[in-house]
Amino acid sequence: MRRTQAAAIAIFAASLAAGCAGNQPVVTSNIEEAEQRIDEAERADAQRYANRELNMAREKLIAAREAQQEGDEERAARLAERAELDAALAIATADNESIQAAVDELRATIATLESELDRQQDESELDAPAGSDDEAASDLPSAEPLPRR
Repeated sequence: MRRTQAAAIAIFAASLAAGCAGNQPVVTSNIEEAEQRIDEAERADAQRYANRELNMAREKLIAAREAQQEGDEERAARLAERAELDAALAIATADNESIQAAVDELRATIATLESELDRQQDESELDAPAGSDDEAASDLPSAEPLPRR
């Protein structure tokens, strides 16, 4: 009976160790994907526009590495996934903020151009003398010359 229990425990321990070892490449892959996504976020200027989200991703990546070192593969995989999602959010936020800044700049340029156009139109109206003969003549119907007798 003791041999059977010892064999069962040995088989259970071996399968548990094999299961944990089987997760190691998955966790390493998750951590690498999170690292890549964080690098992508940094290239997307997330430091400027989405610093909070980028820092959250970095913190979760560090926690995932620590969990992996402690042997908690499930927690490490979960944290690596969350780090990747936070980095993706940082990318989306940075892209949105960057686009919004460009839109605001275009709106300011349009407002400046409209103001300049209005100013030029006002100046051209002031330059033309009020009630000039050309304007008055154009408003009158054309007259036919009278026949000679």
